[in-house]
Amino acid sequence: MGCSIEDDGTTINLIPAMSATIQNVQLYISGQGNTDYYNKFLDAAKDISLKTGGKPVSIWSKGGDGEVTITTQNGAVVYSI
Repeated sequence: MGCSIEDDGTTINLIPAMSATIQNVQLYISGQGNTDYYNKFLDAAKDISLKTGGKPVSIWSKGGDGEVTITTQNGAVVYSI
């Protein structure tokens, strides 16, 4: 998926590692992006949440120094901008 995974013990963060990944996430947020590409991130976050006992999983927009765009917990979206 082009991102790193960081687990701080309470939350798992999916952080885009490549500029192309960050750009695709930002394009989707702006309403101009590829829905299928973004849904892969969403599905991965849901899956990771389920496999870690319902731990929250957040997707960041800008390599970890920007804003959280999606958070899933127990396999469902609990926050989305």
